[in-house]
Amino acid sequence: IRQQAGEPPPTPQTITKTTRIPAEAEIGIAKTVSAPTLVSGLIFEFTYTLVVTNTGGTTLDDVQVTEDLQAALITNAANPADSFSVTNVVVTPGAGFAGTQPTENANYVGTTGNDISLFNAGNSFEPGDSATIAITVQVDLTSDGILNANNTAQASGTDPNNPGTPVTDDSQNGNDVDPDGDGDPTNNNTPTPIVIPFPSIGVSKDISPLTQIAGTSQFTFNYTIVVTNTSPNFPSIDLSLSNVQVVEDLQAALITNGPDPADSFSVGTVTVAPVGAFGGSLPTANPNYDGNADTDLFDNGQPSVFNVGDSVTITIPVTIDLASDGSIQVNNTATAAGDASADIPGTPRISDDSQNGTDDDPDGNGNPGDNNEPTPLSFNAPNLTPSLAVVKRITRLIRGGVDVPITGIGNFNDQAGTANDNDLNTAFANAGNAGQPTGVFQLPSGVEIEPGDEVEYTIYFWNNGGLNLTNVQLC
Repeated sequence: IRQQAGEPPPTPQTITKTTRIPAEAEIGIAKTVSAPTLVSGLIFEFTYTLVVTNTGGTTLDDVQVTEDLQAALITNAANPADSFSVTNVVVTPGAGFAGTQPTENANYVGTTGNDISLFNAGNSFEPGDSATIAITVQVDLTSDGILNANNTAQASGTDPNNPGTPVTDDSQNGNDVDPDGDGDPTNNNTPTPIVIPFPSIGVSKDISPLTQIAGTSQFTFNYTIVVTNTSPNFPSIDLSLSNVQVVEDLQAALITNGPDPADSFSVGTVTVAPVGAFGGSLPTANPNYDGNADTDLFDNGQPSVFNVGDSVTITIPVTIDLASDGSIQVNNTATAAGDASADIPGTPRISDDSQNGTDDDPDGNGNPGDNNEPTPLSFNAPNLTPSLAVVKRITRLIRGGVDVPITGIGNFNDQAGTANDNDLNTAFANAGNAGQPTGVFQLPSGVEIEPGDEVEYTIYFWNNGGLNLTNVQLC
């Protein structure tokens, strides 16, 4: 501002500028597929389940999910279906849906060039709103009985604050739109595979009760793992699994990742036994398995082939030490994997994470791959308590450099009313130590201390609890 003649100097001016950045618009989509079931002949049925979620901080209008099944199952498939049909579409808004709920598009057929949109227009998703779409599909595999395809759906929406830029995401295989947890679902876009016949492997894992090793803070138990080739039985197609291996990382489970881990662990001899008749090549236990440096339970130098229905039980004897706090709280998962036969070309290695219990498919849908509950170990040892025992005895009375004779002073003397000296004496005896606590807890009648006498005390100091103790002092 220029100073004018006869006017005072200019006054400095300030401007405060605030830029309001709208909340980020974001959408995420995840996708799973059920185990196929045989309808008739070589016609199979399965269900794609899609979950679409507004993972951003602003409302999304006109959310849409597109699913081109023709491209996935026929045009781009490694081994396509002869044909397919959509038998049902169900849209279910999630609990607490706050926007305008989506509805299924009755004209959806899933074929390229026709209607591949799953929602009708006019919905809106508030932040956190989620909806599930179930698409039931039948495929005809009459020509060769095989389907090997990958499938990706796309979700999109419109940000009212920026209507010219659509918000999009490609589906992530599984139930989680953001499995890496970085807050960005758009970098999680693994396609969802579908393979028919459905080669699969199932793993269940159980744990026995803990047994204490007497007089110690150590406990033993068994992990029991059952591995099965759960593929369906098609006489004309080989659904065996070769190079089957089970990985069990006990160091990660019992020590590294546990909220309340063990102090240490060791494993005994692992055993592998068939469950009923075994038609393939029975695996043998890995003699070098230690659950840490070597986590493979089967001997990699021996063949391991599971025909359909073949099953083995693996028993892992484990010893843990709970000396630090007398408790443990951990979760544990084993993983099994095997290679499909040449009859299913292009199929990746089949794998499954273990399901807690004795049933690898507790929901009974024929797909153990969606049952992966870890096996928990939560235990508090009621008899592992911190404890100290101090026993003090007179072990010599010296007068003029000569011991005053005291009856029984070189033997164990039970002090009535306290168990400490008895327990300590028993512990000495159990250890085969001849130096059990000697001395008297008071001078016998007729023996008095005279001026100039020396009295020698011996103090027996013992951790008689089940836990390690630190910062111990004797005062």
